[in-house]
Amino acid sequence: MQPLPYFTIVDRYFIRQLLWTTFLCFFCVVGIYLLFDMLPKFESIPELFREHSWGAFSILFQYYTVRILNLLQYTGITFIILGVTITFYSMERNSNLTTRGGEVIPMLTSGFSRWRVAIPFCYTGIFMVLLLTLVLEGFFPYCESWPGANSSSYTPDKTAEMEEKRDFQTGITILGNQLDLETGTIQNPRFIIPISLTHSHVDTLIAATATWMEATSEHPSGYALTNVVDLGRKTWIFSSLSSEKIILSRNQAPWMETGELFICTEMRPTYLRSKAKAFVPESLWKLRQKLAEPNDDFQLETRVALHSRILKPFLEMSLFFLTIPIILSARLRSKLMISILLLGVILLFQLIPILCRGLGERDVVSPFFAAWIPIFVFYSLAAILFDEFYT
Repeated sequence: MQPLPYFTIVDRYFIRQLLWTTFLCFFCVVGIYLLFDMLPKFESIPELFREHSWGAFSILFQYYTVRILNLLQYTGITFIILGVTITFYSMERNSNLTTRGGEVIPMLTSGFSRWRVAIPFCYTGIFMVLLLTLVLEGFFPYCESWPGANSSSYTPDKTAEMEEKRDFQTGITILGNQLDLETGTIQNPRFIIPISLTHSHVDTLIAATATWMEATSEHPSGYALTNVVDLGRKTWIFSSLSSEKIILSRNQAPWMETGELFICTEMRPTYLRSKAKAFVPESLWKLRQKLAEPNDDFQLETRVALHSRILKPFLEMSLFFLTIPIILSARLRSKLMISILLLGVILLFQLIPILCRGLGERDVVSPFFAAWIPIFVFYSLAAILFDEFYT
């Protein structure tokens, strides 16, 4: 197979060096991360093998796959930029020790433009950003139930704290003390029923437990409530809901026991759990699905997150056009000054999108502009650096 005519031997050499350095940095950091993560859990590993035998290898693989890819979600671009920086520095050092061509400084002194030297690094970095984005977006939707996705232990938590959530299809708000993730049972649940269902006043159904039940031929999906407090006084249940098929009593569902109710809803237990420990971000498909819900409380936050995730690879690409001109600058001779400028650029790269997302979530600017402002800022700055450092 003939090599691409545009890429020379030097370009392919640069690409190999960049890939090797980037992966070396990644594996070193991941190795340190795994070491510090496994040490506190060292005593639980033998117990994991006693309980699951050979299945413990699968649990450990899933746990650390989730954690490593979650680490890449936020630091992947940092590894790539670190690889670019180290590769340039090593090539400059090597070129001072040899008279052979093929390194950065001999190319520049022989008449090559700085932009031409940067091309293979830009193309390779953009390819790695796109590949990482595709891997993460394709992976996260399928690992929400894996060990480590919502827990800091090797096995998924059996119980979880709950958040107050409203079902915007029925208007019912669900609260509870604790959620059993194995059985889908809520302890001491409270279901706040809006006026649109009671046709008189806001009321609350308090029960001992509420257990999730999948849809069957007898009933849709929902929660079966046991030992409902003051059920006999909830006259609106029997008078106004018989035709709405949202809250089913024993009259509409003979299979239930005395004192039980069934509330129809699509809000699964996994949706009710607190997301404080979640290590898997919501996928683009799930964010788009949430936008279809008439959720006034989280609409802005979801829209900002969706726009930011769509534009994330383009935002990360801008970092190449910011850092490579600084590294290859003919004006900057001090490696210390270059390192300080690179740290400043990376710090701005982290802070400006956070600030813009906060403005979008508070409705100061629209979610569309909240995602586009960082791209406009960084690409404008990259154009200035291109003119200043490359010409």
